[in-house]
Amino acid sequence: MDQTINIGSQATFTCSSTGVPTPAITWYNDSSAITPVGQISLVEVIEVVNGEDVVTGILTITSVGREDNGVYKCASSNANGVYIFTSQAARLIVRERPDDVRLSVTTVNSTALQVTWTVGMTGNLDILDSQVRYRGFIDGEWTPHSPWRATGISSTNAPGPPHGLQAAQISHDTVHLTWQPPLRTNGVIRSYTVQYGVSVTCETAEFSHQVTTSDGSTTTVIGDLVPYTNYTFRTQQPQLSRRLQTSTTVTAGRQTSPGRSSCV
Repeated sequence: MDQTINIGSQATFTCSSTGVPTPAITWYNDSSAITPVGQISLVEVIEVVNGEDVVTGILTITSVGREDNGVYKCASSNANGVYIFTSQAARLIVRERPDDVRLSVTTVNSTALQVTWTVGMTGNLDILDSQVRYRGFIDGEWTPHSPWRATGISSTNAPGPPHGLQAAQISHDTVHLTWQPPLRTNGVIRSYTVQYGVSVTCETAEFSHQVTTSDGSTTTVIGDLVPYTNYTFRTQQPQLSRRLQTSTTVTAGRQTSPGRSSCV
């Protein structure tokens, strides 16, 4: 289950596996195996049910930090190294205070200055309010501070790219697309755009169609495809450039698993 918690709080993930010989569980953050060190502990509880060993793995991060953001999953194998299963992914979003502001001031004319500022990391929350305080130095003395407030959602940092795009064939002309949200959302994801079209190669794909999801949904169904025709699908947030998109290629009408393209 996905978790969104404040920095310094505790996060716990669990998964279970059944088998003989006794399964062993390995945890991953994205593609990196997790080892018990520092704030991270790994515990396995073994029970015998109907003659089989049931192992419950518990991953605990006692005080989460920025580096703990990511997608977590567990894999299981038995004593002979035989792969049993990989769990569904669970995403951890760590909320924290935003990075310090980087400020720049440019002279517009004799009575006006242009002030701009950026924030490196928003802390996985929208920045709804900014306040600038300023004062002048007149006749050798500083004047009192004068506040100026800017209100609105920050658009400085676009979300990261969605990932894990997969296509499952429903019928001869329909596919079901699913994907994972960005690891760095930098706010609330309200929609995704899916582009698709007939493809000969990744570079010559013509993305002549698109659909937009609502409420941040990470799944959609595409129909009315031409059977036995290669299609390339890619999903993105509207403001992302092409190099940050994620894509996969499927063939509608064939009873095979969708293949992956090298389009990125």
